[in-house]
Amino acid sequence: MMLRLLALSAACALAHRPLGFLWRKEPYLLEFSSKNAQEDSRKMKPIVKQLEKKLKTRFVRLDIWNDPGAYQVFMLLDKAPNGKTICGGLPFYYNRKTGEIVCGATTYENLENWATGQTHLVGQPPRMSMEEIEIKGRVTGKQARLARAVARENQQRQVSAPSNTAPEEPRSPLSRMPN
Repeated sequence: MMLRLLALSAACALAHRPLGFLWRKEPYLLEFSSKNAQEDSRKMKPIVKQLEKKLKTRFVRLDIWNDPGAYQVFMLLDKAPNGKTICGGLPFYYNRKTGEIVCGATTYENLENWATGQTHLVGQPPRMSMEEIEIKGRVTGKQARLARAVARENQQRQVSAPSNTAPEEPRSPLSRMPN
């Protein structure tokens, strides 16, 4: 925790931009995102607003795309003790009181547990809506073209097959064997 705070102050000095809010008691919840927000960042906005109302606090929103200082702070907070990146994506949430993080979009309950210092999951994706499930199941590109071609062939076979003939009985592989 102390190492992160030292790294944070070093990043502030490097950015030539004072980030005084980091030392205030309130607000203590940081949200790193971007104006060119990904879908996950946009999805989290109503959840964050709801949590702000419930906890009677606010999140400090840092745009890492337009603010180099915020980007450096994000890069420092997103490192594990071994130097590897923990999340690497947005949105990224950091609780200054506990030093805990949440990576990416998550559920309201998980974000609330993180904000209040309770046990939470670092990366717990939110539940998908029915529309998202349908979209995810769509087949596109080459696979979709092949599937459509096979369906057309099957349709043409059914149309061109004479309807007055009896269907052939399926032959077993044994019937093809010589005696």
